Amino acid sequence: MPEGHTVHRIAKRFQKEFLGSALEISSPQGRFTDAELVSGRPLTKSEAWGKQLFLHFDDLAIRIHLGIYGKWRFTKGETPEVVGQVRARFQVPGMTADLRGPTACEVLDRQGVKGVQARLGPDPLRPDRKGHERQRFVEKLTSRKTAVGQQLMDQSVIAGIGNVYRAELLFRAGMNPHTPGTGVPRELAERIWEDSLQLMPIG
Repeated sequence: MPEGHTVHRIAKRFQKEFLGSALEISSPQGRFTDAELVSGRPLTKSEAWGKQLFLHFDDLAIRIHLGIYGKWRFTKGETPEVVGQVRARFQVPGMTADLRGPTACEVLDRQGVKGVQARLGPDPLRPDRKGHERQRFVEKLTSRKTAVGQQLMDQSVIAGIGNVYRAELLFRAGMNPHTPGTGVPRELAERIWEDSLQLMPIG
């Protein structure tokens, strides 16, 4: 499953290729039935929050979670033939993005987006100029008895971390994954947050 930094790269790619353009959005596979609700609208914002991608079209947004099998393919030039089960196709002249096999691909209104994001933990790759998100992570991690190794995979504690980076973070911290969160010093929790920033380059 792609970890958070990969989704942030996709968000940046959408910003670069599609921002401000009216996208033709279709579902060759036929399963993304709400495509018509946003097709023809300009993309106003593209953002990642952990492993979730949000493509904003004013009052509506598409939420995409790749899950284990989801993949993106961007093609410049002429429109490519549909190959395989394409859940959603995003097009402007000269650029096509095909989405295959996501766990989630749905249209939400603004309240729906806020509801999803409210359930997600802080994402170390999102702007945090005043350190509020870092402190939110520290509070969550250190106030629970749940094992730290399990908490680092909990997207409501920290968004975007997967198994690979969890293992690396624990290794850097010299910490047993079974250590309860209440046994983690705040200084060490803060270091885990800072290490996550270094480990996940957006590029």
